[in-house]
Order: sequence, then C-alpha cells, then structure tokens
Amino acid sequence: MDSDILIKTIVERVLSELQKDSSGSNKTHVMVLSAYSKLVEEQTLKCLNANDVELHFLGDSHPVNEMARYVIPQLSCGDMAELASGQAKGPMTEAVLQLLLEGTAVEVLDYEYKAYENTAAPGLYKLYMQHESTLSSFGLTSFKPESKPIARCWQKLIAEKDVEQAAHAGVKEMHVIKESVITPLAMEQAKLSQINIYKNL
Repeated sequence: MDSDILIKTIVERVLSELQKDSSGSNKTHVMVLSAYSKLVEEQTLKCLNANDVELHFLGDSHPVNEMARYVIPQLSCGDMAELASGQAKGPMTEAVLQLLLEGTAVEVLDYEYKAYENTAAPGLYKLYMQHESTLSSFGLTSFKPESKPIARCWQKLIAEKDVEQAAHAGVKEMHVIKESVITPLAMEQAKLSQINIYKNL
C-alpha cells in the first residue's frame, strides 16, 4: 500500500513538472540587459506589448539557452560612448559587446541622450547621434514595436470566413468600405479573434 502511494506521488510530480515545461515553452524569452527592478520590468513589458513574454535579467540564472530578443531598457550617454569606441567596462556593456561580437542583434528601448534634445549644445547632441549611427552599424538598434497587421477588404459583404482568414494571417484590424454589410457571425468571429473592424474605406 505504501509503495502504491509513493508511486502515485512520484507520477503526479513528474506530470506536474512536464506540464510546467510545456506551458512555458510557448513563451517568448527576452533577456533584459539590466539588473532587475519592478519599474524596468513594467516598462519593458509595456514596450514589448505582449502577454506571452518571459523576461530574464542580467545576472539572473535562467534555464533558457536561447533568447528570442536582447533589449537594453535605457542606454546611458557614458555606456553609449564606451560601446561606440568598442570598449566595455561594466557587466552590461561587456554583455552587449559580447553579443555584438557574436553577431546577435541588441535592441535599445530608450537612449538617454534624447532627453536633452532641447538643452544640449548642438555639437554634443550631434556627437551622440553619430554614436547611435555607429552602434546601429554594429547591430545595436532602436527598438521598433511590432506593427499591428491590418487587412483592407473592398467587398460589400464581410462574412465569417473573411474574418477567420484575417485571424489566421495574424490581423488585428480590418478596414472595410463604408457600404459593407458585416454578418452577425462575422462580428462574433471578430470578437473571438480580437479583431477590430472599421468602416473607413
């Protein structure tokens, strides 16, 4: 009897671990090249605008071998000048330089120097713009949010199958002609697929 309970407990634990692994496998793993802070976490998730993202931070131990993206929340003026000259003197810049040398793209969510556009001397501001261009040639680029895929439909009748096709293509907005008739099933499918339909063509 005791061995049956032991076997059952082991099987339940193994199944639980397997479910954890399979549920985490659908997440996009992103390495944030910064120490953890709640503010950095919130800002990064807001920029990435995705629910299925798992963030990892510099210095954390993480079980994932490959990251989908590498991001720097904010690149300071000092770190920017350092990297533009091919140097690295801290953990973050060393990690970035190593990634760039390996040919891995790194994205910057915000450049500190841009906050001084209205106050910095023109020559100094231009220097940092040149640093940004240099870093871009190394593979360190400004973060560009993924644009929402849009579908434009010119037919007068929008049916459920039209919305289903748009959903399969990853569309989040459908723009249709003002005279379009949208069937109730199409409207229901749009709600299920989280697609907004606009009559604006």
